[in-house]
Amino acid sequence: MQQGDGSEAQVTWEDQQNINRFGRLNNRFHELEDEIKLAKNNIGAIDGTHIPVVVERSKQAPLRCRKGFTSQNMMAAVSFDLNFLFVCTRWEGSAAGMRVLRWACEIGGFVVPEGKYYLVDSGYANTEKFLAPYRGERYHISQFDASTRAHVHRNSRDLYNHRHAQLRNVVERTFGILKKRFKILNVATPFSYSMLDCYGMLYNT
Repeated sequence: MQQGDGSEAQVTWEDQQNINRFGRLNNRFHELEDEIKLAKNNIGAIDGTHIPVVVERSKQAPLRCRKGFTSQNMMAAVSFDLNFLFVCTRWEGSAAGMRVLRWACEIGGFVVPEGKYYLVDSGYANTEKFLAPYRGERYHISQFDASTRAHVHRNSRDLYNHRHAQLRNVVERTFGILKKRFKILNVATPFSYSMLDCYGMLYNT
């Protein structure tokens, strides 16, 4: 192999194995995109976001989220074209995401068609209808983009989690667009729970 100064650099057997391994992983990386995103059974992604609210001091405890402020926990299912498919509001900020999703499925009217599924993060249970990443491996996109070394996938599960995170990021992007469009959602106000449902419907119009 020729270097920049014109001299020849020796490629060891180990180097060649790493090159081959990278090639296989790179090919698999694009295959996973087809398998996850383009699969007809994958509807979109699910996650929750916290909307700041103002409430009486006596009612603040259950509404205080893990970040320390009072909020409403809004769960949403979105499609890959950045539209809301289902919105679940009226939950206090301290409620866990899995608890909200369970309620939505059992009581709230959220139905996942037979044979279909959504992408979810590791805070949710991995089931036939909700596909979560592997635990014990890197997952957040920032972990893969931190440095050149971070781009190298350690194993097939690491690679899968990276692709999963990139695709599930659609829900974060949708929340970001929603809050940019309706700036009131970024400021603690005393509006009612039902207003969040309205913003979701207005977003899709």
